[in-house]
Amino acid sequence: AVVSTQSGHYGRATEESEFPNGCARYEIDSTWPNGWKAFLHIPIEKDTVRWRIDAEFNKPVQAADWWAGLPEVWSPTRSSVTILGKDWSARQAAGTVFHTGFTANHAEGDNVYIKNMRLKLCWAEGGKCTVCDIVKEACSSGLTLSSTATGESNKMDGVISKTITRCENDMSPITLEFDRPLKRLIVPRGRYVAECSERVCVVSTARPMRVKTGDELRIKTTAVFHHEKGALVGLKYGSEDICHEK
Repeated sequence: AVVSTQSGHYGRATEESEFPNGCARYEIDSTWPNGWKAFLHIPIEKDTVRWRIDAEFNKPVQAADWWAGLPEVWSPTRSSVTILGKDWSARQAAGTVFHTGFTANHAEGDNVYIKNMRLKLCWAEGGKCTVCDIVKEACSSGLTLSSTATGESNKMDGVISKTITRCENDMSPITLEFDRPLKRLIVPRGRYVAECSERVCVVSTARPMRVKTGDELRIKTTAVFHHEKGALVGLKYGSEDICHEK
């Protein structure tokens, strides 16, 4: 799901609390039948020497204008683009908020939105870079994942939600596949158990739990990775392949 807000104006002061994902804020300002205008508000922790944005759309974009980045490198299908900070925009001062944005136009009648947008900031001192997701589409509407409130870089909180479509004497196992190995998946103790091997975790019930058509499952999870947190790439409920990202 795309995270966006409808309020605010380009260039206004932006408080740190307005960055709930700890990365940046993507704000849709206005729309028209075949496009939209959006702002990006990026908090700058340290002096930067360069930055990069990679954006993926759900459908092709006919034309777009990114205000502070060149060159725009598009995929052959025009469904993804890479933008690099150049000249004045590449160097941003620590403690400020970098305000930029873009306009995008597409075929009229299409429902087009950004599926994923990743930001890379590189510091002037030390030459190191940091990467974060401004927009991250969940692998399925049945699973949402968000950054852990503890600020630990190797953990990811989430909620598995599923509407039961048939009666069962026990909940079917739920299989989650991530893009990198993890140590463990934490689930509510006494009700569920999670067994993990490399990049795959299977969640099942600690004891048989009858489920009926229309029941709503909600299972809180915390994925603990070995190093930096990863991303969900696959989700199954029993034999039902809910989604599998490339």
